[in-house]
Amino acid sequence: MAIYLDDTQRETIASLATTWTWRTQWPTWVLIVAIYGGWFAVATHARELGLPLTAALLALASAWYMSLQQRSQACKARAGLASLKVDQNSFKIRHVPPQSTLTLMGSSPREFA
Repeated sequence: MAIYLDDTQRETIASLATTWTWRTQWPTWVLIVAIYGGWFAVATHARELGLPLTAALLALASAWYMSLQQRSQACKARAGLASLKVDQNSFKIRHVPPQSTLTLMGSSPREFA
């Protein structure tokens, strides 16, 4: 369930969700092509660019790639994969069905019976 700051934000997000950009995520696809294409172009022209410039450009492309990974993980979390919760005592990830509660190990009296 989404939590909004106010009704204005709810209405703004609802109107954005109907746009073509929101549905297709085309800016993200353009970014993917630019990152992979840039990395490939720099790697194939490394001799002409020289080692220092190639290293700098590949470092920039790698940092941009990490940013893209973070963005895609945030999108997945918003898409419904946020139902994964971490049990703080055992550091195991468990899937929690919607509208259920997660108790820490040792906090339920039934575990001691």
